[in-house]
Amino acid sequence: MKIYFAGSIRGGRDDKELYLEIINILGKYGKVLTEHIGDKTLSAVGEDGPTDKYIYDRDMTWLNEADIVVAEVTTPSLGVGYEIGKIEGKKSALCLYREQDGKRISAMIGGNKNLQIKKYKDLSDVQKILQEFFGAKVETTFKPKDGQVDFTNIRYAPVINCVVRHNDKILIVQRNSKMRLYPNFWNGISGFLDDGRRIEEKVKDELREELGIEANDIVSIHRGPVFDQEEEKYNKTWIVHPILVDVKVDKIKLDWEAQNHKWIKVEDAKTFDLLPGFDRVLASLFY
Repeated sequence: MKIYFAGSIRGGRDDKELYLEIINILGKYGKVLTEHIGDKTLSAVGEDGPTDKYIYDRDMTWLNEADIVVAEVTTPSLGVGYEIGKIEGKKSALCLYREQDGKRISAMIGGNKNLQIKKYKDLSDVQKILQEFFGAKVETTFKPKDGQVDFTNIRYAPVINCVVRHNDKILIVQRNSKMRLYPNFWNGISGFLDDGRRIEEKVKDELREELGIEANDIVSIHRGPVFDQEEEKYNKTWIVHPILVDVKVDKIKLDWEAQNHKWIKVEDAKTFDLLPGFDRVLASLFY
């Protein structure tokens, strides 16, 4: 899940430390595209270097990519208001407003029925609000982009299942309990082959989106033999492409699809409740 966090920059930076705390919480639910909003060195003058046009084009790209928008609207900001207006009625949006004596939220926000407005007093309130908000939105309905195939109701579905290795250990992740498919099972990093891009490009995308691992931290990508995995429970035949990915780093940042992770020896994987077929992925790559 991609999250666009909006907060005041040129309108005032009094809440920059609060923004950082909120961004850290949001990181538990997905990838925050606008982490720079919480940068303590960023002043009300704005970013040092990029032109206004560059910032606008970049932020609009992020806004269009985002699945959900969360805005902290306590400090009035033309930019934040503009961003909210751009996605009104198109994306799910949550506005956070800190209650203050003698001040009220703008009527253009508070009176807008297309927005969810939540008032809070402190960070613990924010944590509860976000937990409730994202608890009902962990897995959003898939909407294919141009060139993508929606395999939701198609029997045969090609997927990659990536085993990430750092030194002598592999990474396994426990799927979110709210996932529609295989909740709570342990698995590699998987994704649909649903467009015309090369497998190596899809692998890099999955590692960046689900683990925060960038392409320059990938040492090698190795393909294993493809196999079919029947799953009558979901009326699916998964066409599985096992992938072994060696990486330079072991520090990761999970997105919303996973609730836990472990670096383990390959031989210890059998002690976990593995997603059906993941044992075959490991066997094809290591045995």
